[in-house]
Amino acid sequence: MSDLFLQILILISVKPLTRFVFGTVWVWVKRVWRKIHHRSRKRKVGEVQEKLTFIQKEALKPELGEFSLEEHTEKIIQYGFLMLFAAALPIAPLIVLITNFIDKWLDARRMLWWYRRPLATIAQDTGTWYIILKFVNICGVISNGFLIGFTSSWCRHWDVYERLWIVVGFEHIVLAFKLLFDYLIPDVSPDERLMSTKVFE
Repeated sequence: MSDLFLQILILISVKPLTRFVFGTVWVWVKRVWRKIHHRSRKRKVGEVQEKLTFIQKEALKPELGEFSLEEHTEKIIQYGFLMLFAAALPIAPLIVLITNFIDKWLDARRMLWWYRRPLATIAQDTGTWYIILKFVNICGVISNGFLIGFTSSWCRHWDVYERLWIVVGFEHIVLAFKLLFDYLIPDVSPDERLMSTKVFE
């Protein structure tokens, strides 16, 4: 459990740091290098830039590429680590919450200032990502049940079959609560459902 604790801690703290370095610091270094490299033409470029419209300035910026896909993939992987190994590192949700606040600010800077602004598109829902999240939820409940049943100190005086019953009981209770909350809390509020219906009509 201690090895798993250390691995999850490194994964959820080092991966956002590398994204920060390559997605923010590296972009900033390239922008500074371009300014130094084109210092001799700075006045001419500045005169031209003043005459350009907002849309023309946006067109000169580099494209974001598969920004949405990368962000979705990263968040799904992060969520998967949280769900599958939450019992090994209970403080992980707090760490991820802090890093996501910073990541949200950096992504806003990238989308609005450093790269060309992406075109907004309307989607009815999250599509395949919702199925993936539901699957990760079920796997996470089972994984945490086994972690609690076979690594907790208070389960050591029981044999393997009794621990399996603890895992099965934990899994049934958590999934029952999940189904209850799914029934009580709608995915989409009535106001939002009405607005989306009008948009798609």
